[in-house]
Amino acid sequence: MNYFFCDIDGVLTTGHKFYDKTGLPFSKTFYDKDFTALKELQTLDFKIFFITGDENINRNVLENRNYQVFISRFEEKNDIIKREFKFANDDKIFSIGDDIFDLGMLKMANVPICPSNAHPMILEYCSKQPNGIITKSRGGYGVIAEFVGLYCKNNNINLNYNKIIEIDRKEKF
Repeated sequence: MNYFFCDIDGVLTTGHKFYDKTGLPFSKTFYDKDFTALKELQTLDFKIFFITGDENINRNVLENRNYQVFISRFEEKNDIIKREFKFANDDKIFSIGDDIFDLGMLKMANVPICPSNAHPMILEYCSKQPNGIITKSRGGYGVIAEFVGLYCKNNNINLNYNKIIEIDRKEKF
């Protein structure tokens, strides 16, 4: 089984937030081709989960697209994964994150991934791992799309576009 654990802010989004007069964020910028890439991963039987500290905007966006979202505001991401999942020896764990709050999650992965503008500690960690990947893309500009393209190319995979369209029609956005 392939598991894909993903942070949201700084990976799916640029990391920029727009705040209202109460000081709370009300809007973020997501990169739509990353959502297409996530559908591609689903057709390859990846189990996809998101872990984020933002339970308002992020949860709503991802749940509208039928993904399970775990909130890590007061808990380490790796602790959530340990509690919620039991992995078999042959399971492969892919994790993608950009900030120091993602380090524990990345350390659990067989394949840790980060965008090119990740926190220096995350860049250093991913660069030193045998299967670590640092994308050329910056967070919010196709990080997941780039990873999926590399994965398909390296594994000689042709995607089933009918399945991708089928998944897309079940989403609310």
